[in-house]
Amino acid sequence: MQVIVGEHSGFCYGVKRAVEIAEAAGAKGRAFTLGPLVHNPQVVAKLKETGVIPVSDLHEISDGCMIVPSHGLPPDVIDEARTRGLEVVHATCPYVRCIQERVAELDSKGYQVFIVGDKGHTEVVGLIGWAGGNVRVVKTAEDVASGSVEPKVGVVCQTTQTVEAFRRVLAALALRAKELMAYNTICDATCKRQDAARKLARSVDAVVVIGGRASANTRRLVEICKAEGRKVYWVEGPGDLNALDFSGLERVGLTAGASTPNWVIEEVIERMSVLDEEKINELGVREITEDKIKDEVEAVQASEDEMQEICEDSKECADSEGEVREILQGDPESSRVEEEPHLTGPEGEEPLTMDIPLEQTFVEGDIVQGTVVAVEPERVLVDIGLKSEGVVPRNEISRRQVQSCEGIVSVGDRIDVLVEKLEGDGGEPVLSKRKADIAKAWDAIFDALENDGIVEGEVTDVVKGGIVVDVGLRGFVPASHASIRPIQDLQVLLGETLRMKVLEADREKKNVVLSARQLQEEELAEARKRVFESLNEGVIVEGIVRRVVNFGAFVDIGDGVEGLLHVSDMAWTRTEDPRDVVSEGDRIRIKVLAVDRERERISLGLKQTLPDPWDDVTTRYPVGDIVKGTVTKIVDFGAFVQLEPGIEGLVHISQLADRRVEKPDEVVSPGDEIAVKVISVRPRDHRIGLSLKEARSEEEKRVYKKYSDKPDSQGITIGDVFGDILKNSQE
Repeated sequence: MQVIVGEHSGFCYGVKRAVEIAEAAGAKGRAFTLGPLVHNPQVVAKLKETGVIPVSDLHEISDGCMIVPSHGLPPDVIDEARTRGLEVVHATCPYVRCIQERVAELDSKGYQVFIVGDKGHTEVVGLIGWAGGNVRVVKTAEDVASGSVEPKVGVVCQTTQTVEAFRRVLAALALRAKELMAYNTICDATCKRQDAARKLARSVDAVVVIGGRASANTRRLVEICKAEGRKVYWVEGPGDLNALDFSGLERVGLTAGASTPNWVIEEVIERMSVLDEEKINELGVREITEDKIKDEVEAVQASEDEMQEICEDSKECADSEGEVREILQGDPESSRVEEEPHLTGPEGEEPLTMDIPLEQTFVEGDIVQGTVVAVEPERVLVDIGLKSEGVVPRNEISRRQVQSCEGIVSVGDRIDVLVEKLEGDGGEPVLSKRKADIAKAWDAIFDALENDGIVEGEVTDVVKGGIVVDVGLRGFVPASHASIRPIQDLQVLLGETLRMKVLEADREKKNVVLSARQLQEEELAEARKRVFESLNEGVIVEGIVRRVVNFGAFVDIGDGVEGLLHVSDMAWTRTEDPRDVVSEGDRIRIKVLAVDRERERISLGLKQTLPDPWDDVTTRYPVGDIVKGTVTKIVDFGAFVQLEPGIEGLVHISQLADRRVEKPDEVVSPGDEIAVKVISVRPRDHRIGLSLKEARSEEEKRVYKKYSDKPDSQGITIGDVFGDILKNSQE
């Protein structure tokens, strides 16, 4: 049986670009697609392994990023995702994005928008959202006649539709609309695949079409090949070939939809090569047409800028009667746009041919990759390219004991297995996923040990002296290496996933010793280096209070780098106990006061982020004013008096009284409310000089003046004449 592969099979540019974007997003963290990224189950399953999870509803995504699939989404869905705080990653095919802009423009100009396409297809659903409310989806002339047609009509086409369907709709609309604006938005890659499939079907006995059941462009290829009167087999992967009958067929064509990956096509070819061994030995060579699938996929490297030019250069199919006639009657190639470069070999080069091996050659003990074709409670069937599927027993499906194989792997998964027996009791190969996983885990461990790499593992048990982690095999982490900080109870780590360095590995003794602390120390040192290189004095940063001590607090300003917040820089008021201002775990804004890169020390200030009460102190406390304050502290040289929070002045011992004072506490005590006179103000130095004796003198003068200003109603008394003399004599 001769297998002839049609031209332009496999990934188009838009699908290839979307897969690359999704893989990059999945490598960074949690990533989700609203619906499948592309309509191919194998691609979706492979992306799921890399962390790109398909969901059916936006509410299923709590955090991470939402990837817009290649078919696009309505704008309100994208806006809602952003409102929920999700990162939106656009993997929409640039060609589909061009159509979205077209329909939005038509709607804004008052045109009734007609979309030639399949109702319910994700691309069409997205276009409806961009087209506003005045939109209809049609596919035939009867669909056009079944509803209203306004005078101004704009027409676009689903990228995977046929030119014939587009022409039929245009012909029907041309009879009813007064003004018709139409754009041929059928993807050029789709047109090429359809033309190639049509030519292929005319030259073979039957056609195998590879692609997902939900793929519209694959369905179109099936319809085209059937229209040529050929037997058509629609398969999603090599597993679907088992139930097909190719007897009596000498030439079988093979083509694939735009969302079918190259590796699936190759697997189908390999599987077909063993279906009729006698005929294959008879005929020998398989033909593959001018463009090899792999070269075509790898060569499609059109850039975003090129795609933008494609969209801008796409031709308007009809803005006059003559142009409508050109679409309805002319060559459809005149209105197409290029989506991907056409690949041609050197001039005169013969079509490439290749021999497809009859069967893979394995020996017992080899680790090979296969596709899961069936999952049963007690076993899993895996296609590894031999005549019959291999069997993975339940006890060989996982390192951990499982009650059933269901839920461990799924049909379509690509898994590595070790060939234990090429022919078991039932004649089928006996395989082990468990042993393959262990072998791969050992390879990863030794690679990390030799190249100073990082491994990840879940903490599964706490044992004497440390913890057990699952790194694809059993690993041990000593208690002293579990964390950079001492952990009193290692039970808190159960279920946690640790990133570690490999300290020792011995395959024969099945011994692996790892360290999370070593990696954390290296990362902390690197983080400190980055922080000290980038941190500048005067900037304000956020931090978390880690420890409070008598002289201040240590604050984590990021990446585990700590700075000291001294008690004197916590508040403008006098602070005796740092715990009165901050507590462990507090998140605060602080200012970087100094960075000592040589000694790796950082000084921080909290009060410097708050308004400085000394800024306008001369206005509030001018020299000569009598003000009231509270004695806060007694020292040998005087007493400190708080005038307001953050403002303290000093009453020097010489300013406490008119007489000589040996100790300040002879005159005042902490907590006393006293009146003092402002005798000096130095805002820059945060100092105010106060005088208690001058304030009292002023008070005596005020009282005397008040007394002397009273009217003399009783005349002069003996006290007035002799009072001072008696007082002085008593003293």
